Amino acid sequence: MFGLITKLIVCPLTVWISSLLFESVYFPYTYQPLLLGAVIGIIAHIIELWMLRKDTVLRADLLDFISAILLVYVLSPFMEGAEVTFLGAVWVGVILGITELPQHRLLVKTGRAKKSPLRA
Repeated sequence: MFGLITKLIVCPLTVWISSLLFESVYFPYTYQPLLLGAVIGIIAHIIELWMLRKDTVLRADLLDFISAILLVYVLSPFMEGAEVTFLGAVWVGVILGITELPQHRLLVKTGRAKKSPLRA
């Protein structure tokens, strides 16, 4: 639960801040990057439940990075007036990936990554 709550705070804020920092990431309404960030956070949490453990931290980081890029790039055109280039989506993915690094390590270190109903 800690991971989900953290992601639902960090991911929307990160996408929103990225939209303020990068010209290639434009959302005309504040709710758009926050909503997109919440979707990314939920997907990232599912990825954690599915694969995060001590020996897969790097893979989980990489998968979060790639999924963030794809989600930003694919979902942005469905938002009225939003304009995100592929490079902009990569920048958002980089920033989100950087925020994921300490989160994953903390979850593994504290043992919270072991309890996964999705992993076989």
